[in-house]
Amino acid sequence: MIIQGQGQGDRQTQTKEAIFNAAMRLFSEKGYSATTVRQIAGMSGVGLSSVYWYYTNKEAMLNEILTTFQHKIESYLVTSEQADHYIETDTPRQLLERYCPHFRKEEAGFMMMAFRIVYMEQFTNSIARDIIVGQFHHKTVESIRYVLDLLIQRGKIPAYDTAYLAELWAQTKFYDAVILMHRIADGQAAEEAVWEYMFNDRMVDVALTGKVPKTQE
Repeated sequence: MIIQGQGQGDRQTQTKEAIFNAAMRLFSEKGYSATTVRQIAGMSGVGLSSVYWYYTNKEAMLNEILTTFQHKIESYLVTSEQADHYIETDTPRQLLERYCPHFRKEEAGFMMMAFRIVYMEQFTNSIARDIIVGQFHHKTVESIRYVLDLLIQRGKIPAYDTAYLAELWAQTKFYDAVILMHRIADGQAAEEAVWEYMFNDRMVDVALTGKVPKTQE
């Protein structure tokens, strides 16, 4: 009985994953509004009834994709607790380079497709909008500024306006992601891509030297 239960659970997991992956691919390629539940069922190889067994409606699929992406984005930010530890083990460059990561290879395809969906749906979906404003801006700025202030307090980098540099850095990370999104058409290509363009590491040199670009008067 235990073996049968495990097998059924595995099949259910695989079915839901197939629906999830089909929805993500279609939303990223066609857009949420242009995708139908019937198309998702067809790509995932299941019947419409199976789709509705796992998801109440199409919006539920979208929200699960967005929420999953939201949690993964969080994992790429350095928390204050991590920063307090890393400052004891890393050089200033090593610590700052933690903000220039490539997406982990095993999730690169998902991250690029999900980002494309977020980018397209930010004006109509509250979760997508919160990811753009919250994760890609506010939380990124807060994380970067915390590390910069910590390095300045320890005398490891020159003192300067960390608020301005953190804002600039967060914008650079977002724009790099947009550029990469347009360069790479699908998730499979994302897994095979070279990620030298992901998250502009020149900001590290700016942070280390304190030569922050000035705004125009």
